[in-house]
Amino acid sequence: MGSQPTKTVKFVESNSEKGQQILRKYSDILPPATQPQVTTLQRNTLDHSAIAECSQHREQPLPLPKPCRKKKNEIFQGEKFSEIDKLSREFDIMKMNDWDEFNTYMKSISNTELELVRALFSWIASIDFSNLENKVEDLPEGGTPLDYMLKIQWNMGNHAYFLAMCCRMNSGGKHLQQLNGVKGKGIARRRVKLLLHIFVREREGEREKEEALNISCKIINGINKSAAYQLEDMPINRRLLTAQWNAVLINDEWRLIDILWASTCVIGKTNKSWTLIKENEDNEIDEEEADKEPETFHRVNEFFFITDPEKLVYTHLPDIPQWQLLSKPITETQFAETFYVRERYFELNMTNETTNRVIRSKTGDINITFYVEDSDHAEKNINFKFLLYRKADDNENDEFQNLENFIFYSKVKNKRIFQIKFPIKGTFKLDIFGTDKSRHEGYDLACSYLIINDKPLKVEPLPDIPEIGWGIGIEAKEKGIEAKSHQSPIIETSDGKVELRFNLAKSLSVLQNLRSNSLDELLLSKHTLLRTEGDEMIVSLRLPTGGDYALKLFADGEGSEGDLPNVCNYLIKCLKADEECEAFPKMHEGAVGKSHLASKLGVVALDNSPIVKPTDGKLSVDFQVNDEELEIFAELTSNNYQPGDLFNLIDKRIDNSGKITTFDIDLPGKGEFALNVFAKKKSTGNKLYHIHTYLIDNESSKGSLPLNQSIPIFSSEIFKDTLDICLPANRVPVYAEFQRKNAQGFDNENFSVQLNGKNNLFHLEFPENGEYKMDVYKGDGIKRLQQICTYQFWKRDPYPDELNPIQEAEEGETSEKETEKVLPGVYESKKQVIESKEPKGNEEEESTENKTEVAEKTEEQKALEEEQRKRMEQIKAIEREHAKWRELLKQAMNKEDPHQISTAMKNFRQHKVTDKLGLLNKAQQLFDYLTITEELSYAMGKRDLSKLKLIIKKAQGSSVSKKLNLQIKMAQRIEGQLEKLEKLRHAVMTLNQKTIAELKSYNSPPEPAHLSMIATFLLLGEKESILKKWGNIVALMGKTGKLSLKRRVQEANVENFSYPDCRRARDYIKNLELNQVRDVSSAAATFFVWSKGMIEEAESRSEQSGNDFSRTTSSMGVKR
Repeated sequence: MGSQPTKTVKFVESNSEKGQQILRKYSDILPPATQPQVTTLQRNTLDHSAIAECSQHREQPLPLPKPCRKKKNEIFQGEKFSEIDKLSREFDIMKMNDWDEFNTYMKSISNTELELVRALFSWIASIDFSNLENKVEDLPEGGTPLDYMLKIQWNMGNHAYFLAMCCRMNSGGKHLQQLNGVKGKGIARRRVKLLLHIFVREREGEREKEEALNISCKIINGINKSAAYQLEDMPINRRLLTAQWNAVLINDEWRLIDILWASTCVIGKTNKSWTLIKENEDNEIDEEEADKEPETFHRVNEFFFITDPEKLVYTHLPDIPQWQLLSKPITETQFAETFYVRERYFELNMTNETTNRVIRSKTGDINITFYVEDSDHAEKNINFKFLLYRKADDNENDEFQNLENFIFYSKVKNKRIFQIKFPIKGTFKLDIFGTDKSRHEGYDLACSYLIINDKPLKVEPLPDIPEIGWGIGIEAKEKGIEAKSHQSPIIETSDGKVELRFNLAKSLSVLQNLRSNSLDELLLSKHTLLRTEGDEMIVSLRLPTGGDYALKLFADGEGSEGDLPNVCNYLIKCLKADEECEAFPKMHEGAVGKSHLASKLGVVALDNSPIVKPTDGKLSVDFQVNDEELEIFAELTSNNYQPGDLFNLIDKRIDNSGKITTFDIDLPGKGEFALNVFAKKKSTGNKLYHIHTYLIDNESSKGSLPLNQSIPIFSSEIFKDTLDICLPANRVPVYAEFQRKNAQGFDNENFSVQLNGKNNLFHLEFPENGEYKMDVYKGDGIKRLQQICTYQFWKRDPYPDELNPIQEAEEGETSEKETEKVLPGVYESKKQVIESKEPKGNEEEESTENKTEVAEKTEEQKALEEEQRKRMEQIKAIEREHAKWRELLKQAMNKEDPHQISTAMKNFRQHKVTDKLGLLNKAQQLFDYLTITEELSYAMGKRDLSKLKLIIKKAQGSSVSKKLNLQIKMAQRIEGQLEKLEKLRHAVMTLNQKTIAELKSYNSPPEPAHLSMIATFLLLGEKESILKKWGNIVALMGKTGKLSLKRRVQEANVENFSYPDCRRARDYIKNLELNQVRDVSSAAATFFVWSKGMIEEAESRSEQSGNDFSRTTSSMGVKR
């Protein structure tokens, strides 16, 4: 979810007619004009001592942390707070120069503690802190809320501290009680409350300081499994995972919030320790995935608002166990050894028995079972995907680069089962992603495991990885399909023959697909037969060889158009020997019966039997053609005879009415045959539409022809939306049918056929990515068809592995993939034309057709054309290469990743890419801005004066100095603070011994001098107990060498100060004024000023690191 736009709330003026009406209506609850009560805190001041006790507004002490009585879903339903969410996000961040309007506004839209906390959460979570500086015109005053918000962007503050500030900061005022008396509910009541409050302040004559929101809020210190967490790291790295989040008190119960995790998403975090075990299009491991930089996005994640403690503890471990809010807190060891869980796991209500971080297998296989709700909703909508990684340094089995096909994922009622069989040993990481399609836009990580396999198995990879898993589940049930013969997702056959039967509750459009690791899908289409008999659907298989096969069924309502959804998947294990099983004759889509287009075209088969048996080898089939613009053709196929021998065995008759067309077939002998019937519109050229298929059983078969005598298949990847294919006409009509895989309603409107000289030009259009097929036929123009070849296409986007491709083409550039080698020895031109010779049916045809294909060109012309073609190929290859490097540079700029931009610019220069639009200069500007921004943030965070001066000078002299204006001003502000510290340190170092001796000479010093020196030595690490005696202080002042007072002050580093010592030192001198100290001792005054400056710097660093200065017990150098 992106950030919500900030808006300024428009108020009705009190002197307007509407304003006066409201004042009169609510005059009985308006308080009289009074002098505002001034609080101890002044506006625009972040007084940490006042924040120290978040219970200051309570009459009773804060309750101790303990488990909540109610779950989140019992007290919070998001839809009931949508109005508060909307109103809270309307508050303009530019009004955050003080707390007055903010506190007033948040109170006005909230009636309860929960509503007020929700309003704060929604407002903060809606802010994109990474882009805040673009909304702020000038650097706000130091110490203001807006100033701290900018520090969050520059990594000088954090979200947890800011939420605590919003909960606790005062500004004065006291009219919430009266405003809560306004009757009504919803947006009207909240708007009236806000108007009345403005009117009250106008009546009183000044903007009165409002009371704080007074929400009890605690900053929780601990560790969490953030983007820096690595599953394999043991022991857990506390330094990298240190973090803060919040506990807020709602109805006397502590609730947990992580505002950072709720508003920031880090994706793409990978490292070189792991290699994604998945083949890319070149069957090679993608090296860019091996060390991918994470990208941070702003989105609102509701899970981290008042999260149930038993869920948050999987990723967040407080330093103080009581703040887990659990009856039985877990240990850090338990936290580290638990599997990695993210919020999607709980959103899907998942449970499982395998909760250990590491799963070890000594047998080569493991099973991981998850449970979801046992409901139709969960079965229908909850689904999972997975990614498997291998240790990058495991190079013993490089041939197994793709292990995805060794994971068998199935669904059995409310179970989701992952079965992994490892062909290799090693260490792996399994990421499981889940989604609820009814409420999630995509998949998110649910959990991760570390898997150690000690024994490899001899096992073949699965032939497919279905997204819905293996077996028959809710997807089939919703379409009215019920398994009748096979309930298990795994089927074994000893002879290669399987018959699956299903009950159908309604008429459906069904497609099937058979896959294998070793055989092409188009070849396997002849080994499956789909037919429907009444309310029963039957799928018959004749598997050609032993091995594993995947049978995939796709179904939707009859007449449905578009892609048919996958509803069922079976893994079929064929245990027979290698002898081939007789295939079915070639049938359209491996099915018999009418096509979904038959009814649309008005063609009716008068014999609906899917399988027919002829008498004496003769057969007649009748079709009623209701559209006189249609003519129909037939193709006869068999595995027992050559296509050319069957072509002339079909005759065609049309009755006197012109509506009944009869095909008469005189079969050549025994065996199985298929009759595929197609229609063609007279007005649309040579486009074919399949309407019906019969399986003809003419007694026993004499054996099928070998697979290698099948119809030629040409395969290609396509990267553009259109494609032209050129085939020789050869004096006979050529027809084609164009289809998208697993789709219905693709009615051939996406291609055309034209006669262009001696060639047929097929113009194809690919409306979207996917797999397409074009079957090409020759015919006699009257009744017969014979398939001569098949083209198989995969339409894809160019550079599919790149994220967020830039769609705009640069002016003057030639588009990529303009020249593609799509068939062996054949190239696309700028119009993407494929020239191909027509496959021959027999030697006689080949001899005749070859004569028509001989081009009347001289050898010299051919050589010249070949030279020109090669030259153009070289030019276009360079253009494609240049376009690729431009694209990569644009994508790196879009990601705003300095490392990727630097690499892309290096490649851009190295390959001498043409740059008409000045892309390289723009990239350099962005690179400079990003790197200097990062350096400024780092220097400001480190507060090293010498380094800060250098980077400020660098930023001011850069070409992006105007864009860095705010950050430079912030850096200069910090520079001034650090210079002040140096001056204070210098003042101490220049004290002469006579001045110090005067201070030491006191037997009983004045209190201002004594208190100043106690604060000084507390900061230097001395124990408070010994400093109460002046004699001990004199002794410390008298030390020499490394222990001398001046030397210790010179070497003092705020990073080494402890928070408790700083707080105690502040308490000793907080009521002193410089003049008081100077009047009794100029030396003590110098140490007083130095101590005060160092305490202020400690407070500033505490605020920057997100620590609560008033309560933190650690040293400055350790961020808890």
